[in-house]
Amino acid sequence: GGYQMLRRVVKCGTSKKRVVTENTRYNSKGQSIIGLSGLYIPILTPFLSDGTVDQVALTSFVKNYYSKQNMKGLVVGGSTGEFASLSTNERIDLLASVQKNAMNMENIAGTGCVSANNTIELTNIAADLGYTAAMVITPYYYHCKMNETSLVEYYQSVADSSTIPIILYNMRANTGYDILPSTVRVLAKHENIIGIKSSGNIGDALQYVNHTRDDDFSVIVGSGSLIKKGFDIGCTAAIVGAANYIPDSCHELWEAYIKDPDGDNTEKLQKYVGEINDLVTSKLGVSGIKYAMDCMGMSFGGCRLPLIDLDRIEKRLVSNIINRYGLVNKLENI
Repeated sequence: GGYQMLRRVVKCGTSKKRVVTENTRYNSKGQSIIGLSGLYIPILTPFLSDGTVDQVALTSFVKNYYSKQNMKGLVVGGSTGEFASLSTNERIDLLASVQKNAMNMENIAGTGCVSANNTIELTNIAADLGYTAAMVITPYYYHCKMNETSLVEYYQSVADSSTIPIILYNMRANTGYDILPSTVRVLAKHENIIGIKSSGNIGDALQYVNHTRDDDFSVIVGSGSLIKKGFDIGCTAAIVGAANYIPDSCHELWEAYIKDPDGDNTEKLQKYVGEINDLVTSKLGVSGIKYAMDCMGMSFGGCRLPLIDLDRIEKRLVSNIINRYGLVNKLENI
């Protein structure tokens, strides 16, 4: 399909690799397609003590906190949102509630299921709700049978039948395997597949960038510790759990990078964001992010089994981090 490209290039020094782009894209039908650039928050799902989704807290947090951050959009029902522990109806309710209260942002729906049929159904519900794209995790149950042929067929089937663009989602830590760069190269040719979120190391992201250089395709970095490195190698966006609890610092890092990629301020902000991210998100996962938010005045409740809450020592570790980095009372009491 023919894309028209309106590209705003932010000049970041002389190096060719350091170009952050913001794309307005159109498919062959003339439909506008999301430009993947900037920062996105993969939001948490709040639970009540009885284990049900706390809809009141969700509405409040999205309306009064998440939607007011300087971010391109929210990612709803991703790994940080515990999508794998939600029923289909809960995922739909979550998508509907967030979109209703954050219509000012370009939001991405996590819609990956084990089967293509269910993924397509949930993706098109997200499209009807107003989401700009869907992020689809690699099928994770039959992962021993997943190869280039099966993944290409799966994603092409989903993309063919979806009314919003598809973002591939690679997360070996949770699925047990990687989508290979050669597979991504094939899928990047599809008109309705616009990018990949790479939640592995920087080498994985670089391979995806190198294999899709000739395509209208974005690679998204998935760690707060790798934002600068990701942009350096050609990633155009970041979806990072740390943006839940240090959104201002993440945004400042993005702004500093655009202004001066190798400047002292950029290096300093990346060091700051990376240190906190390593201690909370990387080490303690969703439970750590939820407890960090709790320490800062926003209670998302516990996690759903099989994830368990932090133990006493881990809680003390997070509390100390919040205090050491001056994050206490950073959030409004909402």
